[in-house]
Amino acid sequence: MRYLTGALAVILTIALAGLVRYAAGEDTYYSSGVSRWEHADRWGKTPVVVAAIAISGATVLGLLTSAFSADARLRRLALPATALSCVTLVAAWVVLTAGH
Repeated sequence: MRYLTGALAVILTIALAGLVRYAAGEDTYYSSGVSRWEHADRWGKTPVVVAAIAISGATVLGLLTSAFSADARLRRLALPATALSCVTLVAAWVVLTAGH
């Protein structure tokens, strides 16, 4: 189970880095070089993206802590926390993509 929580932490870290890279990318709907982050900021949806990044970052730290902990009770929270983190990452991606 330790290897599973460590692998989940690595996968979520990659997804989180991908979301940050996606947010910084150019929004092709506009021709003037507006990033997706700026577009989300215009519509006041930035708190959703920031919350998703914070929740995913906290989940990664929790998974890494539980992977190296001797307490098995922490590892029982790995799958629900990972599911919550995945849902928030998808919600942030939708916020960054939609709304034109």
